[in-house]
Amino acid sequence: MTALMRIRKNKGLERKELAQMTGISFRTIQDYEQGHKKISSAGAASLYKLSLALGCSMEDLIEDSMTAVNTKAKSGLYNNLSLTEIEEIEKEIIFSEEYKVNAKWKFIDNACYIEFVYNGKIVLLPFNAVFSAEMTVWLKEAAILKIEEYIEDVEFEEKYGVGV
Repeated sequence: MTALMRIRKNKGLERKELAQMTGISFRTIQDYEQGHKKISSAGAASLYKLSLALGCSMEDLIEDSMTAVNTKAKSGLYNNLSLTEIEEIEKEIIFSEEYKVNAKWKFIDNACYIEFVYNGKIVLLPFNAVFSAEMTVWLKEAAILKIEEYIEDVEFEEKYGVGV
């Protein structure tokens, strides 16, 4: 059961009711709940509407998508960080000068991601590294390169209609 379905059912709502409340089609909600579409690829506006209607955070809605990605990205490399250190790292801003994109580190279930919004969608890119004070500058540079590579791939696909 996806997070969206679990939260919707806990609120006692039918898909049709949620569709009416949010303006998101019944079919789209059904696709998210059945895994035909990834809710993590939904636009920020859609995630926001769903979170408002369901009384939860946008992160709560994409929880299951992240769990699926976590099986690939999980590494245990973040066990050496305390909760306080993780919270401090998550406050750092990562900025791509070339694309004028602000991003941040996001730790979920012992995996690290680079989180940013691009084309109205929340993007979470898996990022495996060992975090330490000495590595912070290099990790930010690597994250910027990963963000820019992602954006270039998306733009290439949009321009030529071909995935990279």
